[in-house]
Amino acid sequence: MSKKKKKNTVAAELDEFDFFDLDQNRLDEEWLIQPKLYFQHALLLAAAKETVDRFKSRLDVIAAELDQDMRADPEKYDMERVSEASIKAAICLQDDHEEATKDLARAKHRVDVLQAVINALEHRKRALEGLVTLHGQNYFSTPRVKDPDVQAALDSVRDKAVKGVKSG
Repeated sequence: MSKKKKKNTVAAELDEFDFFDLDQNRLDEEWLIQPKLYFQHALLLAAAKETVDRFKSRLDVIAAELDQDMRADPEKYDMERVSEASIKAAICLQDDHEEATKDLARAKHRVDVLQAVINALEHRKRALEGLVTLHGQNYFSTPRVKDPDVQAALDSVRDKAVKGVKSG
């Protein structure tokens, strides 16, 4: 898989997180989906962490097998001396080890992205709480005139304007 393909995959994953635009007129619906969103992404994070653990184990096995092979047949790996430092350096140069290291890095990146989503969902929850508080304080309400006579005059002007638009 090419680097360009991987970047597009990460961009596509980020595009799936479209739940950050909150609709202040549908706070009840936003609250109803919040636990589901959190749970879905918490499960994805758990799966990604499990993948990291599998890649770590695979990398350890590859390193251990290479270590054994190098000690048994150092000439096969063009090693002049068999020491801890030379074996460690030679292991890092092997294709299998390098590929396993890249797989682990990609898996760790996915965990980091999903952890950022979980953090963002926490922020989303706090934003919803703030919007509900503002709604409870009539922050989003339409201004009203307290004097009934002034309100009646404004309603009359509005009604005439609406009638003028409809007839024109």
